[in-house]
Amino acid sequence: MNNRIARLKRQRRTSKGHRENIRPRILGIGNATIVEVEIGQNYSIKCEASITKSDQTIAHLYWVRTNRSNINNLDDILDPCTSTMSKTCAGKTESTNSTQSTELYLINISDDDINYPYICKLDSIKGGDMRLFELKLKDKSQDISKKVFTTSIIASIICSILIVFLICLCIMFRIQIVLLYRSLTGVDETIGDGKEYDAYLSFESSSSCEADERHFAFQTLAPILENSFGYKLCIFERDVVPGGAQVDDMNSFLEKSRRLMIVLSNDFTSCKAMYELESGLHKAMVERKIKVILIESTPLSEQSFQLESLQLLKMKNRVKWKGDKSRPLNSQFWKKIQYLMPAKPIKSSSSFFTLKAI
Repeated sequence: MNNRIARLKRQRRTSKGHRENIRPRILGIGNATIVEVEIGQNYSIKCEASITKSDQTIAHLYWVRTNRSNINNLDDILDPCTSTMSKTCAGKTESTNSTQSTELYLINISDDDINYPYICKLDSIKGGDMRLFELKLKDKSQDISKKVFTTSIIASIICSILIVFLICLCIMFRIQIVLLYRSLTGVDETIGDGKEYDAYLSFESSSSCEADERHFAFQTLAPILENSFGYKLCIFERDVVPGGAQVDDMNSFLEKSRRLMIVLSNDFTSCKAMYELESGLHKAMVERKIKVILIESTPLSEQSFQLESLQLLKMKNRVKWKGDKSRPLNSQFWKKIQYLMPAKPIKSSSSFFTLKAI
């Protein structure tokens, strides 16, 4: 028993002597620590050293600022922090049984802090130690290079030009685009609207009417719209049974029609024609019950009579007959007529079919 006690005492003395001979050192891996910071911000950095209890009074842990080119050249020992920290300073040293620590308070970091690293230094009679704390700016997203910026600007300009160009094309070819859409989708606007006719065809039919214009309306316009495009037209002198009240019949058939198609001529002056014209325009502009398609076989500016309401019709509602140029079924004249007529599936016909000369 006495031998065992003696052995334990020797072990304690050896352990104590070993601890007393341990050289104090600063904790951490390697000799330097990188700290990422941002300009203008405040940070604190902690430095901790391993020091035995018996060495606490003979060890000194402090912060210094040094020159990057020679870290052994200590330029400045940092002042301890006060109650109001207006500049970079060193905090109080705190001790435990086996460690000693101090903090570096970085106030409003500037470029100088980046250029001159800080050192946490430990001095004691058993030897010293030091650790370099180097400040590094946090990585920011790289600025766009001049080449990338120039390429982006050029691409943006090209895209803008293409968009404007496409918009102009859509405006120029809006009729063809709408007709293509109708053809592909088979849209039918006439279903369930309660109308019987696609259009009421109004033209001067008196004996004094110019033969060419009457022939155009009765022998060219109506047959092509009905036979080639499949529209159903109402022509008063063809579809109205004689014997009824003419005014009532006109109103009744206008009510049953989706469009009022007016073929103007220099002799558009008969009572029936003028009533159809004025009644249809009233329904179109005031009652909003019917849309008007104005066909100018003679330019409106050359008409011998001028009706103010005609001048109010939008240009998009006017279609000009240009003689031989308008005869092919694929001409702009017939395309615009189809564009202004109600959308419905129509009979397919050859685009190269050409009307016989009037």
